[in-house]
Amino acid sequence: MKRIICAIVGAVSVMSVVGCGRMSATTEVQPNGNWTRKLVYHYPAPVPKDQGLLMGPQMEKIFGVPSGPEWKIVKTTDKDKDKDEVVMTCTRSYTSGQITPAFGLLKDEMGKATLTDTVIVKSAGPGRWEYRETLHWTGPKSKMTMDKMDNDFTKSFKEALPAGVVTAADVLALQKPIVGDFWHLMFGPSEPMISEIIMHPDYAQRKLQRKAVVILDKRLQEHFGSRLTQEQRRTIVRKLVNSATTTANESSKSKADPGKADKSSDPSEMIPLTFSVKLPGKIVSSNGEVDDVSGEVYWAMYAISPQWEDVTLTAICEVGK
Repeated sequence: MKRIICAIVGAVSVMSVVGCGRMSATTEVQPNGNWTRKLVYHYPAPVPKDQGLLMGPQMEKIFGVPSGPEWKIVKTTDKDKDKDEVVMTCTRSYTSGQITPAFGLLKDEMGKATLTDTVIVKSAGPGRWEYRETLHWTGPKSKMTMDKMDNDFTKSFKEALPAGVVTAADVLALQKPIVGDFWHLMFGPSEPMISEIIMHPDYAQRKLQRKAVVILDKRLQEHFGSRLTQEQRRTIVRKLVNSATTTANESSKSKADPGKADKSSDPSEMIPLTFSVKLPGKIVSSNGEVDDVSGEVYWAMYAISPQWEDVTLTAICEVGK
């Protein structure tokens, strides 16, 4: 978990560079299974060189905008805000069962896709439609990711477990799922905590501890079963959470200066992304959050999230219910 805390600290400086760029993707499904896709990009209007200092990346060069006659694209500039904002809306219709080719939502300075997604709406049985979207990171992975994990987790885990109970195989089996749980807790989906950590660190620390207890206890119970008593699990969880909290406090004292952001980090990693689907019937299953007002299912995350592993968004509805 220490490396996750380091990721949070690094993210602070990257987010300060990214600024106000964001993207939302909405999929609306009809009762016959046909569907419409709408992508909306928001980013600060470019500042002419003779009118001020250009801060951060040029967002229009980071977003991957679709092209082709099938897409309807509308670009406007909102001048009613403190800073001019460009809003680009791209809309296209698809038929049931049609899968989109891997589309580059984000790209690097050379124009190569760094984050792609594929979407399909298909039958999930009589009277049912399934929406499925998969996000895949194709660019270089950030230093924030866990691919090169050191032995922090192994060391902390072994120190927390009762002697003679845990094996090396146990640690290996739990390492990736637990770190993955915390990765998505920070960067989504569905409710990324990174923004809270930056804006309200004291509250976020308590919330993180509460969620960490639930995550760790569940993983330990699933893996060890009766090999650990409830009291043993609680002791292990407390030790691990205390270790992570200590690291967080130490890291917060040396937060990165926004003016000295890590130049090796891809600024697009911390762009906020929101995905939603409006289905034509009762939601019978999903791995997202349900908006009781609009009836939509939604997912919120930062672009870095799929660097850990592919992110799949799913929702199934039953028409006529």
